[in-house]
Amino acid sequence: AEINDKSIGSVTETPSTNLESEPDEEVVTETSEEKLVDSKETEEVEEDKYNEEQNDERDVVNDEKESLIFNMKNLGGWLLKGCEDQWKNDKNVVLASVSNHGKALEYASISLQGDKEVVMAALMSDPQAYEFVAEDLKSDPDVFQAFIGGERAEEEEEEEEENDETDLTYESNDFSREGNGEEVVKEEMKETRENEKMNEKQILIERMKETGGHNLKICEDHWRGDRDVVLAAVSNCGSVLEIVKPFLKAD
Repeated sequence: AEINDKSIGSVTETPSTNLESEPDEEVVTETSEEKLVDSKETEEVEEDKYNEEQNDERDVVNDEKESLIFNMKNLGGWLLKGCEDQWKNDKNVVLASVSNHGKALEYASISLQGDKEVVMAALMSDPQAYEFVAEDLKSDPDVFQAFIGGERAEEEEEEEEENDETDLTYESNDFSREGNGEEVVKEEMKETRENEKMNEKQILIERMKETGGHNLKICEDHWRGDRDVVLAAVSNCGSVLEIVKPFLKAD
C-alpha cells in the first residue's frame, strides 16, 4: 500500500515540461499590416504612373487632332484623303474637313457618311457631295432638301454670272456689236487718230505743193519719213532732201 501511494504521489506531482509556448500575436499583426501598406503604396505608384502615361498619350492625340482640324479649315478639307483611318472616323476632324470641302465626304468612314450632321455640313459646302451620302440617309427630307437647295443656288449663281456677262456685252454694244467696251474704245480712238493723221497728211501735201517744199523743215520729225509728204516737198524744193530720213534719201 505504501508503494502504491508513493507511485501515485510521484505521478501526480510530475509537472508537464513538453507544452509549446504560444506566438506573440502583436508582433504578427504588426508585420502583416506593414506588408499590406507597402503593397498598397506600390499599387498606387504603379497606378499613378499608368495614369500619367495615359494622359501623355491623350495630350499627343489631342495636339495632333487640333493640328488636323486647323489644317482642314485653313489649307483645305481635301487633306482628309491622306489621313489615317482613325481620323476619317473622328467626327470633329471630318466635320472640319467637309465644311471646307464638301466632296471630302468621300473619304470619311462609312458610319460618318451616314451621320446627318456631317452630311448636312458637306452639302452646305458642296451639294455634289450628295453622291457620297449613305444610301439610307439620301431619302431623309432635310438631306434631300439641302441637296436640291444647293443645286438651285448654284444654278442661280451661274445665271447671275451669265447675266453679268450679258450686261457687259450690251454695254459694249453701245460702242460696237462686237468685242467689249474697252477694246472698242481703243479701236475707235485708233481710227480717229488715223483719220486725223490722214487729214493732216493731205493738208501737208497740199501745202508743200502750193506754198513750197521748204515747209518740210517745220514739220514734225515723223513726216520726214513719210514718202508721200517727202515726195511732195522735194518735188517743189529739191534741197530739202538733206533733212529727210536716210532710207528715203536712198529711194
